[in-house]
Amino acid sequence: AAAKPILLYDHPDDHRCEFYGVIVWRSGDTFLALIHIYDANFEISRIGGGNQYAIVDIQLATSRDLLHWERLGNRQPVIARGAPDAFDSHMIFYHSSPLTVGDEWWVYYVGFNEGHAARSVYDETMRQQYHADVKAGRRHFQKIGLAKVRRDGYISRDAGPEGGTLSTRLLQPGASHLELNAVVAEGGALTVEVQDEQGRPLPGFAATDCTLVTGDSLRHQVRWGDRRGDDGWRERPVRLRFHLRDAALYGFAFVERDT
Repeated sequence: AAAKPILLYDHPDDHRCEFYGVIVWRSGDTFLALIHIYDANFEISRIGGGNQYAIVDIQLATSRDLLHWERLGNRQPVIARGAPDAFDSHMIFYHSSPLTVGDEWWVYYVGFNEGHAARSVYDETMRQQYHADVKAGRRHFQKIGLAKVRRDGYISRDAGPEGGTLSTRLLQPGASHLELNAVVAEGGALTVEVQDEQGRPLPGFAATDCTLVTGDSLRHQVRWGDRRGDDGWRERPVRLRFHLRDAALYGFAFVERDT
């Protein structure tokens, strides 16, 4: 529906979605995937040709075992098509896996300002106009784009001014210190409680012991008073319970030392 103003052809009976391609990489203890979402708008056979006229954007999915997958973010594009007059207004294809550059992930992709198989249904007038537009620099065959996002920042768990909590499953930390990738708005707060297998706070590591996490960082160093953690976490299962207010939590990691 959002793409209707830019569609060359459109027929509601032909609308469908396909997975056209995917790039997968590991992030922490999960696998992430950028999926080409191929939204068909029109069967070209209706006017004597083959193939489908379609638009393409990119969505995010995750898996823990490479067998069972879940699409994230309410299936909204994480690399969205551009404005109607942009180079990537109709399709985003052939993207790279994220490249870590400082505190960002960079993704290179190819953008198209016409739909899938569009030129196969041009009449002579449209074909002449297309070549005139290319010659005048108003259109192109394809161009390279660059999308940027904070590192591990495709999706977050957010809490507003009313606050909220988030509990993990049991974890095997393997390290003694905890770091957070989080944004805490001015006046907001984030604390972490470390619990045992029964959900009881470990002595000295309750939420009330935690120093408030504030500000924006990929590597907030969580402290409970003057303690950064406990060597005993390496070998025992624990559960984390996050308390957030006006904050966004992107991820966390257990580390052996301050980084």
